[in-house]
Amino acid sequence: MMIGPSKKYENLTTSLPYLSCLNPIEPQLRIGFIGDLMRIGNTDMQLGDDVRAFFEDVDYIVGNLEGVLVDPDHPTRPFSTGERLSESMLGLLKQFNDPSRIILSCANNHAGDYGQHHFDHTCKMLQDEGFLCIGSSDQPAIELENGINLVACTQWSNQPASFLSFLSEADASYNPDAHMNVLVLHWGYQMQLYPSPHQIITARDLLKKWDMLIGHHSHCPQPITSYSAGHYQKLIAYSLGNFTYRRDRNNYRYGCIVKAELGPDLYGQWSTGTCQWAYSRVNFLSRGRNKRAEIRLSDLPRW
Repeated sequence: MMIGPSKKYENLTTSLPYLSCLNPIEPQLRIGFIGDLMRIGNTDMQLGDDVRAFFEDVDYIVGNLEGVLVDPDHPTRPFSTGERLSESMLGLLKQFNDPSRIILSCANNHAGDYGQHHFDHTCKMLQDEGFLCIGSSDQPAIELENGINLVACTQWSNQPASFLSFLSEADASYNPDAHMNVLVLHWGYQMQLYPSPHQIITARDLLKKWDMLIGHHSHCPQPITSYSAGHYQKLIAYSLGNFTYRRDRNNYRYGCIVKAELGPDLYGQWSTGTCQWAYSRVNFLSRGRNKRAEIRLSDLPRW
């Protein structure tokens, strides 16, 4: 969009302060979240020191892998709108140091672009490199220590993909015995800065059951807020925008990064404690054949 992201519905939601305490708890686990991992091509992309420092105290980092690492030994059709990732993405993620603490959701509208073989190849490559991979119909969720159930799903797929985890089936992965159930979902509309009334209604309905919602797909950051459920506040990030992007386009190189503390209160009920978030931005340092970029913390985007 040449005129910038849509500001429609901007009066319906507001973001939490950059540092907020949602509920008084004793922190037992800290989880960080990043936005869409879009293809970076041949760009030499680095994590800024400030981004690494932001996540220094988290136990896990969760991101949405927006695309497929295709199998070079298996034929695939040319596909102009397919999100075909390069292995340089894995190198970027390894700058967070420990792949075994990085959880990648493969449940999104581009995960089925090249069919099941290439999707399975992607999941295997991630696992072989030490990453944790969720979002398939066979592995929609992962159980973290301290009884945290993390579930990934998508609202739709651009191509037929029965091998993905879908939002319509997410309740089957809900664990009533878990301390908390966190839903990472791909939903909404592209290039909208605010959720629609229907999304807000859906979110409130989901939070009657789920303890936290982390969204993706808009490709620009949307509000991070909370809603009350009984005596507790539940965190929702409607969409974290883009964490990576290969082109120097202002509308697409912003995202949000988030980290949240989870733990029990005085009565043993688990919920979200302190939540901290910041804007991120892909900063291009050089262009052309030797394109270089760095992901840094950012001020409020100027649309």
